[in-house]
Amino acid sequence: MTINYIYNTQGQIEYAILPLELWTAIQTYLPMDLASQLKKTAPKPIFEPKNYFGLLAPLNLDVETELKQMRQEWNKSF
Repeated sequence: MTINYIYNTQGQIEYAILPLELWTAIQTYLPMDLASQLKKTAPKPIFEPKNYFGLLAPLNLDVETELKQMRQEWNKSF
């Protein structure tokens, strides 16, 4: 079971991504009022990809350059 972290620009942990099994186990230890608040969240709307068509077009990104930069970031060792 792996917990993944998302870091901000200062290099500090900002978010944690938990496996579903771990999150389910953690919820059993939450206070009842907090657990009930988490369960009352609004239902997620159905994902419609057509709503996002052309979203990045105005940014005029060079996709090949962006991919190369991402690959360089992957190869960095921490």
